[in-house]
Amino acid sequence: MERICDGLIEEVKALDQHLSKFNALEAAGMTNQEIKHSRTLASLLTPSIKGTLVPEKNLKKFISAFLGSDIDIGNSKDIEVYCEKYHIDILILNKKEKWLCAIENKVYAGQHGDQLKRYKNTIDRKYKDYRKSLLYLTLEKEVGFDSRDDDWRNITHQDVIDVLKTVKLNKGKHALEFLQEQYIELMEYKILAKINSFNDLRDRYEEGVDELYQQAHYEKVRGKYVEYIKKFVPKCPGIKLTVSNASYIRFYYNSWEGVDIIGSHDALKNKDLPEKIVPIMFEIVNDKPNNPESTIYIKLIFPTSCSMNKSERASAIQEIQKVLNYPLTKKHGDYTAIWKSTAKFKASSPDFMSIGYIGTINKWWDAFIKECEAMNIEQVVLDVLKKYESKS
Repeated sequence: MERICDGLIEEVKALDQHLSKFNALEAAGMTNQEIKHSRTLASLLTPSIKGTLVPEKNLKKFISAFLGSDIDIGNSKDIEVYCEKYHIDILILNKKEKWLCAIENKVYAGQHGDQLKRYKNTIDRKYKDYRKSLLYLTLEKEVGFDSRDDDWRNITHQDVIDVLKTVKLNKGKHALEFLQEQYIELMEYKILAKINSFNDLRDRYEEGVDELYQQAHYEKVRGKYVEYIKKFVPKCPGIKLTVSNASYIRFYYNSWEGVDIIGSHDALKNKDLPEKIVPIMFEIVNDKPNNPESTIYIKLIFPTSCSMNKSERASAIQEIQKVLNYPLTKKHGDYTAIWKSTAKFKASSPDFMSIGYIGTINKWWDAFIKECEAMNIEQVVLDVLKKYESKS
């Protein structure tokens, strides 16, 4: 499984590099904005634009591909192209020949309720005796769409791009031709390439995609509970939140702050923090940071870097652990865990941050506080720190 995920990640990185080529329309923020997509496509199908024949050629090929070869485009002066007329994304009208084409354009979205039916009713009411072609334009074919609504035909953006690509451009001759070139590149090599590549990767790395999805869900869960815990910890009487980030949350009893022993760690490089940091603090721990099935608990930690010498620090740790009846710590890292709470909860949940999940976190915290009170941890630590304060 690890090899599968590694292979998937490498291919995604390569795809990302391929998609990083500059595109003017992408830079203008068009990628996710349907109205900009619609206005651009409408411009490329407007034959009345002066100085180039490209839009007229586009429209002829578009009509032949999607409306039928029996429709005569007629005189380009008779063609009108609208955006958002009657809330329809693109409406192409030939009032003289009495035909129309309505395009409902969707980019990263689907239809809302009976949207297509309402538009169809509006068109029938406004243009009773017109020959009508209704196109539902989406990034991918919608499964079962044709069987749901016979009035609208589902075509894809790739279908449209394939038509536009058949029109020869004189690069640099007209601004609209540059626009068409950028539009094709945006759709085919940015937006559609992502979808097609993901579908391909999903087929070839099905297990890896599922695992990465679960990981992404877990990261969202972790961010939610960390955010929630950071808000309620400072509200607890006698407790102060200290150096914390997305990976860990640290706090201590206010009474420990008065001891003249300075604790230190890498976070002291942050100039916004006070110079003095208590030597002992609690840390909320995730036992398997990259695993959705991880468990959250709290431990008491003692940094190796503090104003106590090595011998004093070791003695202080042993005294605290002896009183708390916790196994003596043998290994010492940057932080030595000298006690661990038995209160814990699972990090993942299908209904994260629901009332039930918040209730789980609250019960976990209450259990931790009761455990600390039962073992008198605040006073035990304070007494030992004061003892070594006089020796430091």
